[in-house]
Amino acid sequence: ESLKKIRETALRGRWAEAQSLADKELTHSQQPELVMGAAMMHFCAGDRQGAKRLFSQSLSMDNENNVAKLMLYLIDWLADPKEARSYRAELLALDWRSPAEFQGYLVKVLEGLVDEAAALDGWYSTSEKIWLNYAVALIQSRQTEWPVAEKSLREAVRLGETDGWEFFLARSELEKIRKRRQETLDNEALLAKYNADVADFEAHVREVWL
Repeated sequence: ESLKKIRETALRGRWAEAQSLADKELTHSQQPELVMGAAMMHFCAGDRQGAKRLFSQSLSMDNENNVAKLMLYLIDWLADPKEARSYRAELLALDWRSPAEFQGYLVKVLEGLVDEAAALDGWYSTSEKIWLNYAVALIQSRQTEWPVAEKSLREAVRLGETDGWEFFLARSELEKIRKRRQETLDNEALLAKYNADVADFEAHVREVWL
């Protein structure tokens, strides 16, 4: 029930409210699923330090939480690509024998060891497709390729699989990309056209989510 309320709030893009709600729930319960959900909400709301603390807590509760390891790696990757990153070596060393093989694959994508186009074809489930589009979008965003990054994120969000946290990661990143694109459009006509396109996309995908 608690996680459901958090997800519903986040689904409407109210990230700070979802984060606050998750923190409030943590004062009543330290269930692993709730700690992980709170970590994701802090990340989506832009509080990477808070997210790092909670992902670390989640990993201390379950040292096989490979998504938490991936997120800790990702926080470091976003902060500085040249610095040593948490769990990088461990995740890169994984192969088909490990249940965390896919998390290792995502790290290879982010490290540039897998071609982006090939990565987008390397999925076996909707969840994996969302994760891969999200990872590729982060690379494109780092290269300031905003329109291409937005396209990748739209593909992730369009799938509408809201049960996984990866959907919310893609959703929050899409909102950030939109703000960057809006800031670069100084022509009123172009901005109006872009905003109309965003509204059309939102109307379409909300039919899937809600």
